[in-house]
Amino acid sequence: MSKGDDTKYKKKEQKPAFNGITKLASLLQKALETGRSNYVEMSEISRYMSYYVKTQIDDNFMHMDYMLNNNKNGPDFKQLRNELTNVFNDVNETIVNGYEKLVAPNGSVNKSLLEQLIQIDTEITTTMNMISSALMNAKNNGEITGEEVKEITGMMIELTTNINERKKIVK
Repeated sequence: MSKGDDTKYKKKEQKPAFNGITKLASLLQKALETGRSNYVEMSEISRYMSYYVKTQIDDNFMHMDYMLNNNKNGPDFKQLRNELTNVFNDVNETIVNGYEKLVAPNGSVNKSLLEQLIQIDTEITTTMNMISSALMNAKNNGEITGEEVKEITGMMIELTTNINERKKIVK
């Protein structure tokens, strides 16, 4: 393979999603360092967050639906699924925007609020990953135990708290 072919090969192997994440991280870092950004850049960050969280929610629904249809789970799981559905819908509605709301007409960004929003979104995505992991574990075991229901319920309460905090920041 010639040097030119090798270069093309490496470019094809890069994943665009990774490049997008790098760009978004760079935009956030710039806004944190300078205290300046624009509506378009912040809207892009909001769109990515919305897409990422929507993907997590879809994965969680897939696990819950599988468990609901293929396993013998008691009424505790059905109630948990209904509560999670309500929380996930709230997450989906709340995460749609936020970063662009922090940009003032003159392009300045409140660094303190931006840091808080980043922290809250990190906690939301981490909690979503933990819920997904717990649901996948229950799916692999063929049933969800009472202890797992309690664990997921605790995570759901934490998620609700984080969503309420996010609403306060981006109001």
